[in-house]
Amino acid sequence: MAYQDLLAIDLKKIIRKVVDRISKEMPSLIIHERVLEVSIDPDLDLLYIRFDKDKEAALGEYIGEYIHVFSDGGRVIAVEITPFSKFMRELKA
Repeated sequence: MAYQDLLAIDLKKIIRKVVDRISKEMPSLIIHERVLEVSIDPDLDLLYIRFDKDKEAALGEYIGEYIHVFSDGGRVIAVEITPFSKFMRELKA
């Protein structure tokens, strides 16, 4: 993956796209509007977004090709997008 500057990424657009996808694929899950953490790991080609704190071990499930949703008690805790470079190319298309 070409190195990306986290500050140069349109996080609102990415989060909106991810939330829309989760709402469509997993409508019973609650997604908080606040974002607690965002990090990018270029070596793993991964973008991580944390929405809430987990009380126990969150369960993970893939939706689509790139989005891995972690949930706990019907709430979305975090999302990993990998490979992030491919997700970004499709988002720009």
